[in-house]
Amino acid sequence: MILEKLQKLGMAASYDSCGGSKEKSFREYGIPYEYQNFIYNCTNSSENVFVKKMIQHGRGNKTNRKLYEKENISEEIKKEAWKKMSRTLPTSEHESLNKPNKCLLTKILQTNSCMHDCSYCVNTTCKEKVSITPLELANSYEYLWKKGYTTGLFLSSAVKKDAITSSEEMICTTKILRERGYSGYIHLKVLPDTPEYLIKEAALYANRMSVNIESATTQGFSELTTTKDYKEGVLKRISALDNLKRKVIREEKHNQGWFCDSSEVENGTDIRFRSFTTQLIVGANHETDEDVLNRVNSLYEETELYRTYFSAFSPIDGTKLMNKKPENKMREHRLYEVDWLLRIYGFSKKLISLGLNEEKNFSLFNDVKESIALARKDLFPLDPNTATYNELLLVPGFGPKTAEQIINNREKKKIKEFEDLIKIGVRVNKAKSFLKVEGKQLNLLSF
Repeated sequence: MILEKLQKLGMAASYDSCGGSKEKSFREYGIPYEYQNFIYNCTNSSENVFVKKMIQHGRGNKTNRKLYEKENISEEIKKEAWKKMSRTLPTSEHESLNKPNKCLLTKILQTNSCMHDCSYCVNTTCKEKVSITPLELANSYEYLWKKGYTTGLFLSSAVKKDAITSSEEMICTTKILRERGYSGYIHLKVLPDTPEYLIKEAALYANRMSVNIESATTQGFSELTTTKDYKEGVLKRISALDNLKRKVIREEKHNQGWFCDSSEVENGTDIRFRSFTTQLIVGANHETDEDVLNRVNSLYEETELYRTYFSAFSPIDGTKLMNKKPENKMREHRLYEVDWLLRIYGFSKKLISLGLNEEKNFSLFNDVKESIALARKDLFPLDPNTATYNELLLVPGFGPKTAEQIINNREKKKIKEFEDLIKIGVRVNKAKSFLKVEGKQLNLLSF
């Protein structure tokens, strides 16, 4: 009976972006088939806080901007990090589950019964309403944890009665786990209209929280639902999380261990919360990529938002938008490129906007950097012997490490032909059309 609830609530949660793969968790780790609806392999996603970002734990600066400026993390440091982290993880009887740096996320809803009328959401129209009590879910998760089938909990919920009741149930689940000594990772969804006092209470138990803003504009949001308020119900939750994050930075109210190694945290007293994220649905309304760029950029500029997820709209039978055409997944991919350029490369909104077409969208055929480069014909082709670091960073196919390699090597030996770039490990296939070496180009592209 409980397993059946977990399966149905896990299936309902799968419509939300996760960044992992259920099938992959089955193949690589041998997770039993009956758990496939709600256990994801997130080892290569940002949810894997075990090593990737916990190395930078405790730093007071913004950790989501220009990450290429941070020092490289050696394999020795990563191994040592995992060694410390693994002390909080039970050893599984299945050898495949004892691999280092694993991140198996249990993603589930507390209930799929919802009072809202979101036109894209399966929970507004599903006939079989299922709920699981905090004690049932805590018991089930603890079992999976001790078996080694999971290393973290991603808990969300539909709004059954009101935001207060549904939030209290999720918080109760996490509180039970913490009081039983669970020190692993918890990601908790903040529901629209959740009072700030409950968000603060959730911060005592969750390592990461998130608010799905779903749309980039007030108008776009109103196209999707009539029962939620964009500014008051959703964006104010972002503001509450931002205030909490700044409080953590300001007061350094965190243990000096790892992100989810909470052995030094006193239950009900110390804040575990360290980061927050958001998600937008793409293609369910009439918003353009420019609208999305403006919203995401403002969030990164004005708040401590860790990162943004995008989900290409896909129609679900029974919903109001069931007959709407699904959004091209490539558009979702392009917006992830935009997010990468904002967070990792530190590109400005103005620069990225150069890649927009007349419809204020990014091309589905060229990646965003290439679209930007094609709009900067005044700059290209570039000579790798004289170009600045920031100019090289604009070259399609070049990343921060590539730009650094070129600059470091040209100081020792002048680049005389494209083969010189290849010899130092630069992949020039995509970049060569935008470069000239000794006055020569391989492809002209009308520059």
